[in-house]
Amino acid sequence: MPSSTASNRGWNLSPNDIVFIDHQGDLLLHVKYCEDIFQRYRVSTSALCSHSFYFSALLDSAKFSEGMVVESKLAELRKQYPDIGKVPAQELPVVTLSDVGVGPKTAVSSSEEAFRLCLGIIHESPLLPTGNRARVRFIYALLAHYAEVYAATAIVAKHVESRWPDNLCKASDPLTVKPTEIKIRQELYMGLVLGFRKVTSVYSAVLVVLGSRRWIEGHDDHSTTDDGEYPWDYLLGGVEGRWPVPKCPALVNMRQRSLHIVATAY
Repeated sequence: MPSSTASNRGWNLSPNDIVFIDHQGDLLLHVKYCEDIFQRYRVSTSALCSHSFYFSALLDSAKFSEGMVVESKLAELRKQYPDIGKVPAQELPVVTLSDVGVGPKTAVSSSEEAFRLCLGIIHESPLLPTGNRARVRFIYALLAHYAEVYAATAIVAKHVESRWPDNLCKASDPLTVKPTEIKIRQELYMGLVLGFRKVTSVYSAVLVVLGSRRWIEGHDDHSTTDDGEYPWDYLLGGVEGRWPVPKCPALVNMRQRSLHIVATAY
């Protein structure tokens, strides 16, 4: 579950311990990808709240304790610093996000890259992924997951559509080249989450025509726990008929926590 906590006490950190998404930011995000792997990001509460319903709700002092703690600490800092942007990172209020990693622990670096990309897009300063098409598509699929969980799909969709147009599906391509199932699922997942209707239409049809190994082998035992699953392994919303529920509890809990927080934004 991507739970969160806040603290108005900083740590004795060096600048090298922090990824500066916004050098003038007024918040330190402490992101735990799994039990012993984490990263810290200096970010702007204004940017987060402007583009993410999740953070808009979480940092609202009238709704969640995290917002109360952050508001209180920033009020104290404004008495000491005329410009919050000059506050050393270790003195900023801290919000901790837990269990943010997706997939196996060995692939946590990909989760970090995708989450950092999501923060960069929200702050309009993304660090674009590199590598072959398969790797970039993998990072963008993870990005779509974070956009969904942190309710920032509008700005992320705009970015993906502008940066990934040549790689989003073309109506005549999929059945001709017969893509791998993982590519079909990643493209379809991005289409569903980010609202790309053409992508969703084409790749859902391709999945039906080419079929799924899971359907053929009858992988419908949801009692099995597999922390290495990705969100596109089990497409939600009835897309896969009687296989609508992920086996991985972490993915289910992550979505439930997000829905709980985002619901208060309205």
